Amino acid sequence: MDTIILDMEWNQPFSKKRMVKSPVCLTGEIIQIGVVKLDKNYCIVDTFKIMITPQYYTKMHKKVSDLTKITTEELQYGFSFPAALKYFRAWCGKEFIFLTWGTDDITTLHANLELHGLDSAWIPESYDIQPIFDEQITKEKRQVSLSDAAKK
Repeated sequence: MDTIILDMEWNQPFSKKRMVKSPVCLTGEIIQIGVVKLDKNYCIVDTFKIMITPQYYTKMHKKVSDLTKITTEELQYGFSFPAALKYFRAWCGKEFIFLTWGTDDITTLHANLELHGLDSAWIPESYDIQPIFDEQITKEKRQVSLSDAAKK
């Protein structure tokens, strides 16, 4: 079984008033999926990165753009969400688990799948490694950003 470290970026609405509310309350529209695949010995065997052109939040929120360095102009070169998911699922393989940094990636993935009427039954067991890192490394009982954790 492979371990896939999942990191997604998503754009957000400019206000709650502009938020998509049906068929799902969409707090974030996925614009990029980046992953690393580890084998059973936790060695990197592959990486995958794909840009997604958003349908709903098409102009980058300044806060998101500052954080991700993704511009509104770059979004036009992405794949549609359904096409990107097709490539991503094929890349994942048959047996795998997801590791995430926080719980938002999986929640946002489920919301985007529902928004596009796509099946979510393929999503494997997922583990948030952020609290494990805190408990074993920082021991500070606080949320650490992934970039800060990588420096430790």
